[in-house]
Amino acid sequence: MQITPLRVQHLRERISEHGPKAVIFYSRAYQTHWEQVAGSAFQTTELHGLDIVKGPTTLFARTWHPTYTGVTNEYFEQAGRIIAGLARA
Repeated sequence: MQITPLRVQHLRERISEHGPKAVIFYSRAYQTHWEQVAGSAFQTTELHGLDIVKGPTTLFARTWHPTYTGVTNEYFEQAGRIIAGLARA
């Protein structure tokens, strides 16, 4: 039995149940899985490494993992501002 499809389905159900304004995926390595959770392909933003899917009620963001080489606090501050702005729109 494959665990990944069960995890994807579980995440989709919890997101549907709780309706968060934003879901952030801290890794770019699992793009296929994150897109399955989000239900669509990610689109790039003006910030390199930050991609988004705007769902009807939830914004999905995919970004670098905090331990990724070269990622700074400023990067995450910028990403946070972009995500917050898009989640409010």
